Amino acid sequence: MSEKQETFFSELVAQSKKQQYTQAEINAIKQQSQATLPPEIAEVNTALPPYFFSGVWIRMFALLLDLICIAALTQVVRTIVGMFITFSTLGTFSVYGICGLIVYYGYFILLTKYNYGQTIGKMIFGIRVVSLTSSTLDWQTVLLREGCGRFFLSIPILNLFLYAPILFTKRKQQIADLFCDTSVVNLKVVAAFLHQTDESNQVEAAYKEVSL
Repeated sequence: MSEKQETFFSELVAQSKKQQYTQAEINAIKQQSQATLPPEIAEVNTALPPYFFSGVWIRMFALLLDLICIAALTQVVRTIVGMFITFSTLGTFSVYGICGLIVYYGYFILLTKYNYGQTIGKMIFGIRVVSLTSSTLDWQTVLLREGCGRFFLSIPILNLFLYAPILFTKRKQQIADLFCDTSVVNLKVVAAFLHQTDESNQVEAAYKEVSL
């Protein structure tokens, strides 16, 4: 296991638990993981094992939940703005439409940046956006993925083709992920991997300790 991979594992779970591991705990986790790591993982060229990445269905369910939250927030914002401004038209670039756009993009951008790569939907389903080249998501990556990328992914029909790469890429990346070097990992799988024991080849349910 590379030093970069070890550091990523410790930071990922530590951030999810909102506390830092001690060096002794990290060393113990490393020894346990090395002792039970399936031999084929050593042949993987990606920074993380393929099974760490979330599939299309769990991401879609998280997205549906996010859209419900966005619809509710948008209605609240429009109601508040409507107290001061009269909506004369309902076009995309009307005040009514602009309120919806601000809430939509603001929701994905701000939560992804300030909530460890998790929207409300991702928090509930235990998944998280991560950078494959950095330990943190910088503004450039977030704006490109959740701003520009989200714009194209919201276009009907076209989005089916843009999400399709999740089905056949090793890191389960949609088109915006491919451009940004990001993907979505399953925190429960990561935590379970880190808590494997020497006594059994089966993964423990220790991931329940992770606070999502």
